[in-house]
Amino acid sequence: MKTMTTIQEVLDDYKAQRAESIGKDYRDIVDIIHNESRLDIEIPNSDYSHALYLTDLMFQDTSKNIRMLNGISEGCDWLEALRDNLVAALKRIERKHGGFLKAILVGKGAAPDSIVKLRKEFKDTVQFVTATSPKPIKHFIICDDCMLRSEELHGPITPDTASDNIHASVYLNSPPRAKEKAEEFDMIWDYLSQHD
Repeated sequence: MKTMTTIQEVLDDYKAQRAESIGKDYRDIVDIIHNESRLDIEIPNSDYSHALYLTDLMFQDTSKNIRMLNGISEGCDWLEALRDNLVAALKRIERKHGGFLKAILVGKGAAPDSIVKLRKEFKDTVQFVTATSPKPIKHFIICDDCMLRSEELHGPITPDTASDNIHASVYLNSPPRAKEKAEEFDMIWDYLSQHD
């Protein structure tokens, strides 16, 4: 299997092959944690392909809510690569009273097309705000108040960024960690909503 070197190569490969683009050994380990143990175990990701795969798994198991604090990366619309499972999750969320996807998008530039389209398609469910920050902040995603993907700090991302610049920890069943991050997200969301 060819080693992907840039974010764009990983995005293209993931769109074409989905989970098959991920090394079998890595998938096997994740499958054991995901399907069999459901323990509060950290799954590290050290490559953009792992980031896509693990986030895709989170979306597959989501039915109540999604909170995302992510950067705006021009030319790197990763939500588009995960659209199928994200849309399926939003349909499940839409059926739940009070379910939502809330996204805080930090950086310069406009929100990615994918989130704009999703807000039009799921107008009662999808909300997002854009913001800037004077310093880098850690990005994270929380699904159903129990799944968490927490990134390490990284510089700006472009299609030519090396794919191994993205590192994160993912927990597929960790309500305490997810709750702590959800409280952080809600505090930022409330502040931005009041100062829009």
